[in-house]
Amino acid sequence: MDAMKKQILKYSLIFLTLLFSFFAWLSVDQAINNPESSNWLVPVIWFSLFFIILALSIVLIKETYILTGLLAVSFLSSFIFVFNGWHFLPVALSLLLAYLAMARIKNDLKLNVKIDLWKTIRRGRMLLIISLAIIITSQYYFSVKDFKASALIPQLKPGDITNGLASRIISTINPGIKIGEDENMTVDQFILQSQKMSDQKNAGISADREIDKIVAEKFGDTVSPSRLDEIKKEYAENMEEPDGRNMILEEGRKQLSNIAGKNLSGEEKMSEIISEMVNHKITSFLGVNTGGSEKTLLIPAALAIVIFLTVVSLGSFLSPLWTLLVALIFTVLTKAKIVRIKKIPVEMEVIE
Repeated sequence: MDAMKKQILKYSLIFLTLLFSFFAWLSVDQAINNPESSNWLVPVIWFSLFFIILALSIVLIKETYILTGLLAVSFLSSFIFVFNGWHFLPVALSLLLAYLAMARIKNDLKLNVKIDLWKTIRRGRMLLIISLAIIITSQYYFSVKDFKASALIPQLKPGDITNGLASRIISTINPGIKIGEDENMTVDQFILQSQKMSDQKNAGISADREIDKIVAEKFGDTVSPSRLDEIKKEYAENMEEPDGRNMILEEGRKQLSNIAGKNLSGEEKMSEIISEMVNHKITSFLGVNTGGSEKTLLIPAALAIVIFLTVVSLGSFLSPLWTLLVALIFTVLTKAKIVRIKKIPVEMEVIE
């Protein structure tokens, strides 16, 4: 009966390890290729399960050849989602690290006078985390290396503009405007509100300066001083009328069009214009043309390094919890008498 329980447990561990490894690599593939419908929380969950069941398998499965094959199959299954021969090199390195982790865990089990899974798994868990991080990074890199560089750069969405970011951006243009309070504010509404608040603050001085600026840009030095005064007077009178705001809107659209890099009609949502402006600045800073078809190896490589460091850091943070869960599952199995612990006499060398 005990032998049958051990066999059922062994094959259950093998099946679950292979199952969790498949879904772990699948979740990474979905997070890379379907960023709108997935996120990196799902891979974290699957890799947590994979690590827990893999560590438990290393502890409970005694046959080294089974563990060796299990590690190889579970790691090599990432090839289902990566069609690149160079991916074999990171996988081979990961397998070497995983085998070293397995050897450390097994050796600690042999040397323990009393079984202490917390200490035992700690001997090899960092190597396991690094081995998994290498494969995840490799899968990410070979999946995105042929993407357009602009597709890899995080883009600010119009919906993000209403979360307080817009207030900081707009404050550089006009500190009084709080566009985050109205996500549907149009370009024309923004221009008029900016002018209104500026006039209230400066008690008419801003309006005079705006007239001088408009007249200077439109006529320059082509008219006489007397004629220039008349034109300014006409502009000032027109601004006081409802239809006179068209001149302010025209000039405001012109300025914002220059900043946005395209002609604006005034009906566009200001949140959309700001998101385009920020995205344009980001891509320009990185030297990427969002409309181009060029590819660069630098951005995928840089992002792959970020992925590796993130996975290792996150794995280091979560590994104590994973180890605790492995120890808890082991305790449950021993309480249920599926796993038995027996004591044997041991000969030890001591220094007299």
